[in-house]
Amino acid sequence: MHIIIKMKEKQLLFEVKKKQDKINDLLVLIDTLQTNLRSAVSCLDEKSKNQITGVRSYQWCINWRDDSEGSGYSTIEGAIRQSTDNPEKKT
Repeated sequence: MHIIIKMKEKQLLFEVKKKQDKINDLLVLIDTLQTNLRSAVSCLDEKSKNQITGVRSYQWCINWRDDSEGSGYSTIEGAIRQSTDNPEKKT
């Protein structure tokens, strides 16, 4: 019985590690996409830039942060609230 519990524990730890690795990969992907989005928008003329940066989904994408960083913007609602409360803030 003890061996079976140990095996399940190891299997669970392995699964947790895989999930943590996937989360880390996704966080890197999000950061990269945010950087690329900022770079692309910076190449636009002012009128086009204002049209894009005024869209809520753009603001959410740019303002989203992993909650483990302590930003408090790990949800769509939190990021939209932040961009609505402080629309001129550039991140």
